[in-house]
Amino acid sequence: MQRFLAFLLIIYLIIPLGGVRAQSKIEIINADEISFNQKLNKNRQVLRGNVKTKHKNRIMTCDSAYYYLNENKIEAFNKIYIWEEDKITIRGEYLIYHGNEQLAEIEQKVIFTHKDMRLSSRKVLYNFTSKKASFNQQAYIEQNQKSISSKEGVYDIQEEKFNFYKEVILIDHMDTLIADSVFYSLKTEEATFSSNATLKNESMQINAESGWVNQSNGDATLQGKVQIHHLIDGAKLFSDHCRIHGEKNTSISYGNALIQIPRKQDTLYLIGDTLHYTEHNDIAIFTAGPMAAFQSKEIIGSCDSLLYNKSQKEMSLFFLPAIWINEFLLTADTITVKLEPGDFVKEIELNKNAFISSKLNNQQFNQIKGEEMNARFFSNKLSNIEVDGNGESLYYVEEENQNTARGANKVICSHMNISIYNNEIKSITFYENSDAVIKPIEQVNPEDMQLKNFIWYEKQKTSLIIDKRVNKYKDLLERNILP
Repeated sequence: MQRFLAFLLIIYLIIPLGGVRAQSKIEIINADEISFNQKLNKNRQVLRGNVKTKHKNRIMTCDSAYYYLNENKIEAFNKIYIWEEDKITIRGEYLIYHGNEQLAEIEQKVIFTHKDMRLSSRKVLYNFTSKKASFNQQAYIEQNQKSISSKEGVYDIQEEKFNFYKEVILIDHMDTLIADSVFYSLKTEEATFSSNATLKNESMQINAESGWVNQSNGDATLQGKVQIHHLIDGAKLFSDHCRIHGEKNTSISYGNALIQIPRKQDTLYLIGDTLHYTEHNDIAIFTAGPMAAFQSKEIIGSCDSLLYNKSQKEMSLFFLPAIWINEFLLTADTITVKLEPGDFVKEIELNKNAFISSKLNNQQFNQIKGEEMNARFFSNKLSNIEVDGNGESLYYVEEENQNTARGANKVICSHMNISIYNNEIKSITFYENSDAVIKPIEQVNPEDMQLKNFIWYEKQKTSLIIDKRVNKYKDLLERNILP
């Protein structure tokens, strides 16, 4: 009699009643034992052993389950396995499936798979209608060579996209992305992130408030307090915005851009409206402009466009370049600064319309002019200047212990050599048909107090601009950005 009642129950469950669409009810395909107790719950059937059910186009198997007929709901236990036609499988140890809502709540050792994506967590909710899986406990996702972890998120089956919301860590074979929230596409490998993001690999680490990265080729767009730390040489780049071209190993930074380059005895700061960085075949090049400037303990420089070859330790300045070394101002059409292996300044080449000058007072300036100049350094101190071609010198003889001139010495010659000691001109040697004129200061015509094309730039203006930029990032510069 009991077996007959069970058979009638199965028939009742499988055959839809009038007014109910086919397969709208959960079907019981198999169970070793089916029973119910009207005293405990007249609406609940107990299924035991090799349970198999079907609803719509999805199949569920488990060890045992409760079936609630009126609610069209299944509560399943142990070794739960669900699969659907669109390559979705779900495993777990406890399940509540709401047939009317087509919603699965599965818990305990949950493994959710879609194509080559595998998600594991303690609890997952999956809506078969919207094709979205969600979790609010720690989850781990694996796909090909990627691994992702997050405490909260939603996966869209149709779009193959994840929305992660808490403590997201995304790792692939090249990069690691850490952020508070990430929107990630499995198809395109593109991640959009916000709020305190960190992107790092073997050669650099990047911090930004928000941005986008394509993990297939390394392209990225970053916004808000961007920090790029080059781990190999310790250089740091700061800006408001940055675009990175991963395959070309280049980046463009703009908005309060600053580079800090550590040196053995000093630190070099470089700023510009826009900073370009390129790395190729172990050659690293920074390009800054317009309105570029740099500063170290010994020298300050400014120009419209600047190129720094970090590998070859050369810095080239273009378009109205100027360099201050203590009280000396160096100007030319182009200037090249060469560094020694120990990061000391080795020499500075001034090409075309070269000037080196110093200020006596607001009206009088010591000036040396030539077609080409080469300034050499010893222990990072200016020691010698060689002038080659069309050399001219206008040098004031000062009153002792006063910043006033008692005479002017003007010399014209093809070549000259200036010896510097303790940041002062020690001697000037003239070569090849020199023509010298010494006049008392009262006999000097004001129009003759400057050599042709002489121009003076105040160091303080450039120094203030650099200091303002450095102070903006003072807290970040003083601490390591690595977590």
